[in-house]
Amino acid sequence: MQYLDWASAELEYRRFLSLKQCYPNQMLMPSGAAWQLWQAHILDTRLYRSDCERLFNRFIDHHPYLGHDSAADRRERHFAEQLYKGLYARHYPVPAGVLALSD
Repeated sequence: MQYLDWASAELEYRRFLSLKQCYPNQMLMPSGAAWQLWQAHILDTRLYRSDCERLFNRFIDHHPYLGHDSAADRRERHFAEQLYKGLYARHYPVPAGVLALSD
């Protein structure tokens, strides 16, 4: 069984949010731990809305089913994942997803 390393997950999620600030018009698809924390954050809708307004001055949409409907949709998800990984590598020394899980 794999357990989430919460400190590392939070760091990666904060870095994802930072990348969203730097690249507001790009669809970025975070990996593992950041994705899980994003989903958990969204469940508290009032807090998520407030945090988005405070951090971005707008609501950041979440596309949980991106990549599930069509070949074009899967390509868009793949592009968003690759863009996230590339920007993450450019801005941070550790690859995205490496910090996500521990045994």
